[in-house]
Amino acid sequence: MADWNPHIELIEGEIHKNFLREAYAYAWNHSHDATSKIGAVIVSHSLDEIIARGANHFPCGLNPTKEQIADRNWKYEHIIHAEPSAIFSAARNGKSTECAVIYLPWIPCTPCAKAIIDAGIKQLIGHKDMIMKTPEHWQQSTDYALKLLEKCGVKKFMYDGKIGGVENLFDGKLWYP
Repeated sequence: MADWNPHIELIEGEIHKNFLREAYAYAWNHSHDATSKIGAVIVSHSLDEIIARGANHFPCGLNPTKEQIADRNWKYEHIIHAEPSAIFSAARNGKSTECAVIYLPWIPCTPCAKAIIDAGIKQLIGHKDMIMKTPEHWQQSTDYALKLLEKCGVKKFMYDGKIGGVENLFDGKLWYP
């Protein structure tokens, strides 16, 4: 799958870059994952209010050891992804996600796509530079998630450009979006 193409429409605009920067910054400061810092920001459909933020993290009260975190299977079984983290945050704070926009630098996995759909979120905006870093072993799952989002009426876009002012850790590698 060296020529993998997620077929997502490009989007422009400073506001999208700013919300993606917010998602990256939130991930950097709040993610518990030692190899990939993923964040999400849910914004009102009018783009004038941040409803919630989320990052991949372990459930409150679960204090994993370094050995557990290093065990990929254990980590995937226990970590909460950024998308449901943001959705849960909105629910805890009594904020509706109906018709909202989620800024997520990467593509959701299938369970997270289902959460986005059921939360009533109608638009997803990612970052092309990060999306194109998707490892081959995740491409089939993310392709299915994208098809599911489309089938259920969630519009998908990706911002193509430098974000600036943030750093990120993805698949164990530091980079500057």
